[in-house]
Amino acid sequence: VSLLICLLVLLFAAARLKKSWQDNPSSSQQIWLQKTFCTPRLWVGFLRRRNQSRLSRNPIGWLQQYSWSARVSKWGWCAVVITIVSWFLASGFGVLQVACGLLKTALLASMAFSAVGSFQREKQNGALELLLVTPLREEQIILGRLRGIWEQFLPAFAILLFSVASIPNHSGYYGSHRDSFSMTNAIGGFIVVPIVGLYFAMQIKNFLASWLLTCAITLFLPQFAV
Repeated sequence: VSLLICLLVLLFAAARLKKSWQDNPSSSQQIWLQKTFCTPRLWVGFLRRRNQSRLSRNPIGWLQQYSWSARVSKWGWCAVVITIVSWFLASGFGVLQVACGLLKTALLASMAFSAVGSFQREKQNGALELLLVTPLREEQIILGRLRGIWEQFLPAFAILLFSVASIPNHSGYYGSHRDSFSMTNAIGGFIVVPIVGLYFAMQIKNFLASWLLTCAITLFLPQFAV
């Protein structure tokens, strides 16, 4: 069964490669889907002014957050955190910190994914070379992108940390898992993961290898060290 699945995956990848080895113009259906579901409808003026302000303040960070997919990722994580924490609170389970710990790991892995892929589009279309010849210094480019990643995931992380900190230990929610969530570990991971991910994004060409190395060093290695 494993060999059959491997063969099917290889055939599917080969078929997809023949169709996607070069960029093709979007079909009419893709254009309709993008206009229908990916175009802002409400508060368009406010969104435009906010994007212009972010572009003037941090142009490199703006590259991280200007697309509709980045906005969906930002507020989608907030919705996921609120939904899961509310469900555990309403259900009365005593493993709230365990659930928050899993959410923290998922958020950090998503941050690593975003950091590793942060300059992929710029490297593919040649924009990174243009950035390097602008008046911006290298440290401004790196710090600007790091700020963009931190701002993208800050609302979801703030909600998660507030959820853990706002419930008193004597409420009975934590049970025997009272020490399973570490604030210091969460805040440290929030700061360090994008830095390590951006480093590997610049050093290693393979995207998956960069992401796995980032997760191994920032998420798993500290646990083994402890």
